[in-house]
Amino acid sequence: MTSLVGSLLPRAERPFGKYELCAKIATGGMAEILLARETTDDESRLVVIKRVLPHLLDESRFIAMFRDEGRLAAQIIHENVCRVFGSGAHQQTYFIAMEYLHGVPLSRLLIRAARTKKPVDIAIAVGIVMQCARGLHHAHELTSRDGRPLDVVHRDVSPPNILVTVDGVAKMLDFGVAKARGATQKTRTGTVKGKNSYMSPEQILGEAVDRRSDVFSLGIVLWESLTTKRLFSRETDFLTFTAITKAEIPDVQELRADVSDELAMVVKKALAQDREARYATAKEFCEALEQALDGEEATRETIGEFICASFSKELAANEALANTIANGGMDAVAEEPTEQPARPRPSTQPLSQAAIENALAEATSSPPLETTNTEQLRGAPNEHRKLVVPVVLASLVSGAAVLYFTRNGAPKPAASALAVVVDAGLESTRVEPRLVATPAKIAMDAAPKVEKVTSVDPPKVDKRPAYLTIDSAPYATIFVDGKKLGVTPIFKAKLSPGSHKLKAVSATGAKQHIRVKLKPGRTKNLGRLHW
Repeated sequence: MTSLVGSLLPRAERPFGKYELCAKIATGGMAEILLARETTDDESRLVVIKRVLPHLLDESRFIAMFRDEGRLAAQIIHENVCRVFGSGAHQQTYFIAMEYLHGVPLSRLLIRAARTKKPVDIAIAVGIVMQCARGLHHAHELTSRDGRPLDVVHRDVSPPNILVTVDGVAKMLDFGVAKARGATQKTRTGTVKGKNSYMSPEQILGEAVDRRSDVFSLGIVLWESLTTKRLFSRETDFLTFTAITKAEIPDVQELRADVSDELAMVVKKALAQDREARYATAKEFCEALEQALDGEEATRETIGEFICASFSKELAANEALANTIANGGMDAVAEEPTEQPARPRPSTQPLSQAAIENALAEATSSPPLETTNTEQLRGAPNEHRKLVVPVVLASLVSGAAVLYFTRNGAPKPAASALAVVVDAGLESTRVEPRLVATPAKIAMDAAPKVEKVTSVDPPKVDKRPAYLTIDSAPYATIFVDGKKLGVTPIFKAKLSPGSHKLKAVSATGAKQHIRVKLKPGRTKNLGRLHW
């Protein structure tokens, strides 16, 4: 769903209230992520702006959820949670401003470990998860101004939503589907939120969720961090959901012999399908991990050194781009295009060609994690198919840095013969042919004039796309003309105009078939399916 863009913005697109938008680093189906600079009287700092895409601005339900996310996340101030500075509306859209983080998502770390067949050190893997548990517990304990619990539940705990900084600090990201008491937009009964293979059984069944749901999801993260294999991901959503709710959890020691009995028991309890048998809080989970390690938890310094050593080229590209933007050095390369664009000037901090090629290879060659039966994942949903997620922060900037330095630091190819002629200022002279008055031409000129028949232009074809919105209670997987579209709720999915055959498959395997006709530029809202 997230695609790497990594393009510096021209000057005309930069002003955005008190922020200066500098680079677009990712675009998803609902929002775009931009790197920006906020300047005050005292200082200038980099921030990340999450901005709603135009086609969703008339979706009142989505806008309400987005604004709830901004208000909720701004209240969570903890070292293990990505800080949200504020949110609001500007230029007829809505946005959230959050801290810029220099690091990589946990998903990149696990993919790299699976590719190199070098498992993550146990102390580092557990240390990262313990930090996440502390951040989640703080969010779970959040109260309103009058002291009432807000009952916050993240509901999307997964490796792409955990970023590990170069300082060895793990940060929980993206409370976009979080549940909290007092939100203006209530979650509909039976609606499923989160990434499929990291949901708790109660999420799958559409039941009410509490903090123990996040404990289960974090248990999945720990299991996969220790084994570098996928726990619940299967070929279809139905099989994935069945595995989460019914399948026996594989013993982590069967896949990693150096895991202690104490740690294996902690993992097993966190992954109990019956929530009553799980740890009651993330804090209890964290304390149990601490006891299992018996004081061998990796320090932040150790984790930071490991991250820097594992992703040195990627992080160097991130830092170079951030420094360029922070110091105002992007002006020379992000001007508005002209009819005769000037040749790009070399970067003030060019990377070598070898570094560029290595960064590109690092960003594009990593395979997904293996499933528990050691088969490579095919068509993985959301979490690991995209090497650099959504996430949304410093890890995504690497693509932009590679693009930037490729344009400005790479050697240019030799000029073609045509380019040499143009550079030399030579122009060819066009010679107009002379018409000779032949007898045939004289006769043609003397002939009566035939009225010219004007051809009728064919009717214009409306090439605008059409959009489809659909929901379901409980969730359903939607197929359009035999191809998977996604899992409900689906907002304004872009489709070609015309007639389409829809198939909806519920969690229980029940099916509904719908035929729909879409018009160009229009949104067809099928409402909510019931089973």
